[in-house]
Amino acid sequence: IVNFVGKRGSATGQIMGALVTLFSVYNTIFYYTRNVDDEFNSVISGSLTGITYRSPHGLRAMAKGGAIGLGLTLVFLGYTRSDMFLTSYKKSA
Repeated sequence: IVNFVGKRGSATGQIMGALVTLFSVYNTIFYYTRNVDDEFNSVISGSLTGITYRSPHGLRAMAKGGAIGLGLTLVFLGYTRSDMFLTSYKKSA
């Protein structure tokens, strides 16, 4: 484990830092453009982060990156905002 962290830790940290920065920039742009701070901004920001990150590798990779970004964002929102989804479900039932 120590060898892995020593060899791969900095590269992984750079990748995560780039992804978080892209997501934050997109989320801020959508917040100031729409004047609304909601989950839609996060979902679109996650998709655009994946698309932008994979853009040097072609359209197919961009589509996969966007789908992965969308999926990860939805999983995160589902986990952190489960109270909102459960109350919406109970109201409709």
